[in-house]
Parts: sequence; C-alpha cells; structure tokens
Amino acid sequence: MNVWFNNSNKGFSDELIIGGELGVQLFKNKLILLSRIRWIHPLYNGSLDPASSNGSVFVNKIEILVLRNEVVWNF
Repeated sequence: MNVWFNNSNKGFSDELIIGGELGVQLFKNKLILLSRIRWIHPLYNGSLDPASSNGSVFVNKIEILVLRNEVVWNF
C-alpha cells in the first residue's frame, strides 16, 4: 500500500493519492494474478474550473477510482 500527496500549482487542486496492490503466484510461479487499486482524491483548493479544461490531460477537482486486474503467464 502506498499513500502520497500531490502539491499542485497554477490553479490546480492538490491531491491525496492512495493505492495498493495484491498478487498471487500459482503453478510454480508460471501464473501470476494481480489486483491494483488507485484512488485520487482532490482537496478542492484549486481555482480552475474542471468544466473549462478544454480536454486537458491535467484535470482539476475530479475524483478518480481505478481498479485494475492483470493475469501474467510466464513461459
């Protein structure tokens, strides 16, 4: 598990980011199953409006939850 803080500038909101990863190895390490989670929580202290970002990669004041699963087969 990891926790970090993104101190933004130029009108963007600061963010608290929490994530974690779990995995298991099966069949003598031939098969690996992974699950990951990442939660990005803005602190809503930026001055830019998210509606006026014009498709910017750097969104503002948007909360994001990412769930990801992976299957790895080692030959």
